[in-house]
Amino acid sequence: MSRSPDGPVLALRVVAQEARAHRERAGMTAADAARRLGVHTVTVLRLERGRTVPRADLLERLMKVYGAEPRQTTGLLEQLERARRPGWWKGYGDLVSRRLEGLLRLESEAALSRVYAPALVPEPLRTPGYARQLLALRHPTADEAELDRRLELLLARQRHRGGRLWVLLEEAVLDRASAHSEAVDEQRRALARYAAEPGLDGVTLQWIGADAAPHPLLLNGQVDLVRHPHRLVPDHLVLRVLDAVTVTDTPERVDAYATAMDVAAQRAHEPGTPLPRLRFL
Repeated sequence: MSRSPDGPVLALRVVAQEARAHRERAGMTAADAARRLGVHTVTVLRLERGRTVPRADLLERLMKVYGAEPRQTTGLLEQLERARRPGWWKGYGDLVSRRLEGLLRLESEAALSRVYAPALVPEPLRTPGYARQLLALRHPTADEAELDRRLELLLARQRHRGGRLWVLLEEAVLDRASAHSEAVDEQRRALARYAAEPGLDGVTLQWIGADAAPHPLLLNGQVDLVRHPHRLVPDHLVLRVLDAVTVTDTPERVDAYATAMDVAAQRAHEPGTPLPRLRFL
């Protein structure tokens, strides 16, 4: 086995789960596979649990033992190569905590992210001026240089975001940004474009009017549901509070929030509905 993972963990998870699926289809136990390879059973189990990044030659030999087709082996080796690459955020080690690193991996490998925003424009849609104002609010002791660097990190997150983005925005978000300033006006114009042009830059924006019927997500802060393109990686739920971000793939929690997201979407205006005009005069 090789080092501990520091690249895209979801790619490593695909390798792990595919390897296990091939073993089970071959009718072998982990001990059977280990004996065929001449390694310890723990080596096979750690690979299947995604605990470490395996060597390419070991994975290739393992797939041969399982009778995998060449194209299947090639696909897994490509995923392994992705798992070995350092994440794009490595240059921001002073700002990226271990927990945030996990979220960045999830974002960058997503096929679809569904976001419910009850009070503020969510990070993927924030324009630079608006984002900097919020960064100053969240980091009141930061100097100008630190705020510039945090803004640079946020804009990099936006560039590296994977897949499509579907945002449900409460009208309260627009009310909160009602004061006129250059930064807020820039943010309004960006939101107006996304609302009027579904699919622009991979974004679909729906807004929920203040007169809409209540829905379960009103009991929460921002909610993200993130889908990975590979069938063996489950959907993830992301919940944010003031000082922490929680990420889970527990099926019961993910399903509960997905159902609540569907109810909120039913309360929202159809994609393509312009935002309230008075907010954008």
